[in-house]
Amino acid sequence: TIMAKLDTALEEWVQSKIISPEQANQIRDFEAARPEKSWVLSGVFALGASIVGIGVISLIASNWSAIPNIGKIIGDFAILIVLASLTVRASVHKKPLQYEAWLLSFLISVLASIGLISQVYHTGGKLFQALLLWAAITFVPMFASRRFLVPFLWTAAFVSSLAYAATESNALEMIFNDNYAAIAMTLPLLCITLAAVTHRLSATKSHATAAFRIWALISGLLALAAAELREFVGHGLDYGMHSSTPAYVLMATSVVATLLNRQYRKLQKILLLSAM
Repeated sequence: TIMAKLDTALEEWVQSKIISPEQANQIRDFEAARPEKSWVLSGVFALGASIVGIGVISLIASNWSAIPNIGKIIGDFAILIVLASLTVRASVHKKPLQYEAWLLSFLISVLASIGLISQVYHTGGKLFQALLLWAAITFVPMFASRRFLVPFLWTAAFVSSLAYAATESNALEMIFNDNYAAIAMTLPLLCITLAAVTHRLSATKSHATAAFRIWALISGLLALAAAELREFVGHGLDYGMHSSTPAYVLMATSVVATLLNRQYRKLQKILLLSAM
């Protein structure tokens, strides 16, 4: 077991005079008091929560037309308040797994609330507008996550909504002019810039920064594929210089952020700048 291996290691450290017997006992007491992590229990908890959630959604969906609009809005905000309270409670009682589960549920419910309000009040709009609004509203709660999963999923939705907006938004469509290679080239540089921003905002190691760095790599690989596809399919098309302007602006920002980052060594900076 883990405790048995720890005891063996502690005995070796005491014999080698790396730590004192008193320190070894303190380490044993600390590790024994920590809650055990059980992936099986976590899986059962997640499965149970999913089944209950699906049941509630099915019940509401079957009686949706009979529920007045004000009742839908009140019920929706009541759910948001309950989820936010459970998230705060899990944080106060230092239950990291429950904290992340309730936080993710809260973020998903915020997106569902935007859709509900749009349906009730017939506001219209496109999917990318709802996703970008959701990303703006939930940035601070996402940034408060203490694990990697929530920022990774948030960043995935954010990057996807930006790519969608670049093809559907009238303002962005005038810039990119359906130049998918330019859009793909802009996204990884934007992720690098946002990774630098979140790194500056956080006093400690930020999972949001790590998520943006991972998506910079993923979207960068997709940008290479898009560039090759453009050469193969759209050879001879002249999109104009303006479609690449956002990428060059973000390129300059990324270069400055890389040079100012004290975590990178000289060789790492050279490799990153070469890649950009």
